Order: sequence, then structure tokens, then C-alpha cells
Amino acid sequence: GGDFPGYGPYMSAPEAVSEWVEFNSCSFSESNTIPDPSGGMAGSVEVEKYLNEGDLTQVWFYSIIDLDHRWPTPGNCAIDASEEIWSFFMEVMESTTHLEEVDKITSSKKLIRITDALGRRVIPNAHSLVFYIYDDGSVEKKMILAQ
Repeated sequence: GGDFPGYGPYMSAPEAVSEWVEFNSCSFSESNTIPDPSGGMAGSVEVEKYLNEGDLTQVWFYSIIDLDHRWPTPGNCAIDASEEIWSFFMEVMESTTHLEEVDKITSSKKLIRITDALGRRVIPNAHSLVFYIYDDGSVEKKMILAQ
């Protein structure tokens, strides 16, 4: 957390997790520590999991010790963050959506506007990141590689 000039205050990771735990009416479920594979402290991971037993909503919080702002991978940490994120979604996902179902859903929505990351209306061009905003409230992030 902190307060950056021009951006304003933002909450810390523990504060954000507390907000999600409260929002989802979760209770503490379990915690463990995954040691750094090299035997040092850098890259070890503390994991806290919270659960709403009524609807099975979950909040998982990973605290990575002394890794700064690098992405956790097996080369620098006790976990592979990409694999952990995938594991979370596979565990909490209620059902599988097939591609045919996605096509049906997306065919009925109408594009409202295309914006850049700052929310400015743009015409997509090569090598740009754009957001397609639809009338149903959905947003698609697209990276335009060529025109």
C-alpha cells in the first residue's frame, strides 16, 4: 500500500485480501509455508486460505518473501505463480464453458467503443493494446500485432 503522487492512495495486499475475505463472508481455513528450494529465505512463500463454507467461495493469499517485484517462477521462488493461479481457478471453477457457448454469448453483444489503456477512444493500429467495450458490460483486451 501507499500513496503515489498523481495516483492517490491504494491499499496494501493484506488490506485488499481482508476486503475480499469480508466481502465474500469467508473464514480462515488453513495456512502453510512453502520453503525456498535453495534453502535461503528469498522466494519462500506463506499461504493463507479463506473459505465461505456456505457457497464454497475462496480467497487465497500468497506472501512471497524477499522477491521484490519479480514474477515468481521455479528459478527464483518456491512456486510458479502462473501454475498457482491456474490451480486456483481450476479448483473454484463451477463449470466448463465450451467454445461453442462462448460464440453464442459473444454473437449477441454489441461493441460500444474501443479504448486504449487510459480509456481514450482509439482506432486499433499495429502493435497496440486496446479494450473492446460491449453493451452487456463485458470487456475484451486485445493486442493488435499487425494490420
